[in-house]
Amino acid sequence: MQKVKFDSAYMFKYSPRPHTKAAKLQDDVSEAEKSARLTELINLQKEHTLYRYRAMIGKEAEILVESESKRSPDEMKGRTSCNKIVIFPRENYKAKELIRRRITDAKGVSLFFQPKRITMPHYRKKYDLAFRRMNTQPFRNGSDFTLSENDIVKNGVFDHKVHLFLGCYPPSIIESMFKKYKVREYFAEKGIPNVNWHVNMDDPYVHRFILISENEGIKHKLIELVMQRKNLKLPLDENRQLNLEFLHIEWLMMQNPYKKFRRNKPPLPGQKAPGLGVGLHMLQILMQVAKKTNTHGLLNSPNYLHTALFFSRAFHFLDPRKEAFIQYVKYKLLPHYSHYTLSWADEYGALQHSLNHRKVRWRPSTMVAPISNDAKRYFYSRNYRKKVRKQRKKMKITVNMRKLKKKLRDHGQVY
Repeated sequence: MQKVKFDSAYMFKYSPRPHTKAAKLQDDVSEAEKSARLTELINLQKEHTLYRYRAMIGKEAEILVESESKRSPDEMKGRTSCNKIVIFPRENYKAKELIRRRITDAKGVSLFFQPKRITMPHYRKKYDLAFRRMNTQPFRNGSDFTLSENDIVKNGVFDHKVHLFLGCYPPSIIESMFKKYKVREYFAEKGIPNVNWHVNMDDPYVHRFILISENEGIKHKLIELVMQRKNLKLPLDENRQLNLEFLHIEWLMMQNPYKKFRRNKPPLPGQKAPGLGVGLHMLQILMQVAKKTNTHGLLNSPNYLHTALFFSRAFHFLDPRKEAFIQYVKYKLLPHYSHYTLSWADEYGALQHSLNHRKVRWRPSTMVAPISNDAKRYFYSRNYRKKVRKQRKKMKITVNMRKLKKKLRDHGQVY
């Protein structure tokens, strides 16, 4: 076995077969010894199987899609041409379909592949192009983008409720974007019917965008976004500050009310329904809106650790200590714990210092997604990065799993 290293092997303890010569021989090996030998062989074969399977990582394989995986309804199972089991995300694959994919991982007796991860730069390019097209004449010709005098002036007085979302977008251009990029069709494929939207601009300073779905006469809220312009002072040095205008995300909610939580995807703190799965899209849209409104970026103050982790893809904390904390969680804890574990550990006080076991609690703090060079100066400065590194070196945080599991059981939650 050590020389050949089989892909797989069928191994059993010896048992007499009727009508064979061996059945007449005395069995002089005890049952305990048989079990020990078999266990040793099985463990050795597991090592060899993993060795052979890992050799396939990075190679393309032809896979026959079989059925839904027993592990999760979000995954499918298939087999390679040499009968190796492959687990992969469900997406739009169908049984009996033949596909070619690159193997990305191997565990136990299964191979895995993941679709190419779509990153922030990918979405940035996509929405850069989309928002550039919004400004072209052919796109504008498809809708009425004009404002009458009555839209702006009423009874001889300037009306602050001018019909421009965030001072830039008339409803007609928003609707044109929905049609051009088939937003309703996208949600329909996700099982979300009759999607519509509206904006509330009654408050001249705070604007709301709401995306809803109507089913059997009941309206369900999918997205609610509340934004306003806000000034923030960024330090240049010990004596100087730069006062810049940003778009402040007062509130952002994204949920799929038609979906249910599952054991492998339980709720995170603050969640009433599963997410929509459009977080990265929304983030890039907001960045584009901030550019269009001639502000220096976005502001946000996440209430929960998991939302702070999401926004940290594009945002930095104004306070270097908070930035150090979120970086520590991302790069030191996330490789070992899930978002679910870390979020509820924070909620139940199970995050603690490794040395003195004091609780470490997340507290909302201002985050900034800088767009302009003026806004980037502070976050990319040597002084800011030095403070972040210094704070990170001091941190030694762990999860008190015993306390967390007890809290989850007490509240009827799963782990």
